[in-house]
Amino acid sequence: MIHKLSSKSYRLAIGLALFAMFFGSGNLIFPLSIGYFSQDQWVWGSLGFLLTGVLLPFVGVITMVIYQGDYTKFFEVLGKKGGFLFAFALLSAWIPFGSGPRCVVLSYANVEGFLFNVPLWAYSIVYSAIVYIIAFRKSAALDILGYILTPLLLLCLASVVYLGVQGSTGIIEGSVKAPVAFSHAVIQGYQTQDLIASFFFAAAVIDIVSRNLKDGISPLKATFHSSIIGVTLLGIVYIGLIILASSSGKLLNGVTDDYLLTTLVNNFLPPKLAFTGSFAVALACLTTSVALTFVYADFLQANFFQGKNGHAIAIFITVGITFLFSLAGFETISSVISPLMQFFYPCLILMIIWNLAKYVKNGTL
Repeated sequence: MIHKLSSKSYRLAIGLALFAMFFGSGNLIFPLSIGYFSQDQWVWGSLGFLLTGVLLPFVGVITMVIYQGDYTKFFEVLGKKGGFLFAFALLSAWIPFGSGPRCVVLSYANVEGFLFNVPLWAYSIVYSAIVYIIAFRKSAALDILGYILTPLLLLCLASVVYLGVQGSTGIIEGSVKAPVAFSHAVIQGYQTQDLIASFFFAAAVIDIVSRNLKDGISPLKATFHSSIIGVTLLGIVYIGLIILASSSGKLLNGVTDDYLLTTLVNNFLPPKLAFTGSFAVALACLTTSVALTFVYADFLQANFFQGKNGHAIAIFITVGITFLFSLAGFETISSVISPLMQFFYPCLILMIIWNLAKYVKNGTL
């Protein structure tokens, strides 16, 4: 466990933790979907996705650094009651009704072939139990995410992308024009929900590192520097996945989004290494599920369950709702998330502009 991080190690550890928090189910699905859609216009697809999938979350982290991790103060632009209700609705749409169950379903879709016909509900029970155990030990979350799961995840993803591109038939000319590829990717970037994540993950990381840093390093400075590492890794992985899918030709025709990666893995990796890609997906989903769970549970505990057992109750409720909605399936979950994000994202962007303009003008919050 990391009890006191030195100035030589805090940037990398926290940067990897932030990457692991951000890089969940949507971060694997949508770059592949964009690459397949864009084909020879993959550069424009990459630019559009990097705009809303990388740049906006980075701006969100910077905003939270300015607000010293206090996202409640940020939302007070809507008034105290309005800000609370907006944050509660935003968190609920994002975590137990959206990204949380999506992580479970995508994880299952990519390891289903190794489970000997285990049904989704049974897999979700085991998955949820693991998430509960890790999230309950919140003090160890930074260690688990930063030092163990993230390097392994990056290694798995690098193997899949490299071998996949090497074994592909090359990028072919598609029918999609550059402006269409760009605009499509921008909208898909909303679906990752990482702008929302940046507010709450940055606040959580600032809180964690404030208890673990030594040598007088500012938690805000540590989070800012580390976020550069996190979003840079995101950008690199996104581009790799987009190129992989765009060079896969007709291989992905008729494949649903939740099975894109497993299809590529089964075609490009030797049978003995096929588990690598599936394991990469499971890791991405698990790391994000843990982060999502303790962010939502913290909110519930702070506002509804402040008693002795409040932490355990809040985690149980979060995991329980996520489990129930995971049984709805990927397509149903996505159909719920998409319209919600097209409402929340513009609202958040406007609030960022308003709050940062106020800060620049007045020099205070």
